[in-house]
Amino acid sequence: MKRLLTTSAALGFAVAALALGSFVSVVQSTYKFSADSPAAKAKCELCHTGKMGGGLNAYGKDLKAAMKGGKTITPAILHSIDGKKSGGHAETNGELLKAGKLPG
Repeated sequence: MKRLLTTSAALGFAVAALALGSFVSVVQSTYKFSADSPAAKAKCELCHTGKMGGGLNAYGKDLKAAMKGGKTITPAILHSIDGKKSGGHAETNGELLKAGKLPG
């Protein structure tokens, strides 16, 4: 039983790492912000409330709604919420991300 739990946990972490890598690359290639920008450094916190995931912030909730139950992030999905102001900022999500800032 212990071995099963350990294996499951390792696979879970591997899947999470792959999801993060693909998500970050799609966001980066869509908005082309610099690697040292707050958006690039945020990683999980671009959509989540914590460094290791956890609850979704306002941007993450809007993105989840735009995904409509899907599991894949695409530029079209990201752009579908560009006009929203998820974090209550004066700028839209798209404007913030293009500037390398955090929308949520």
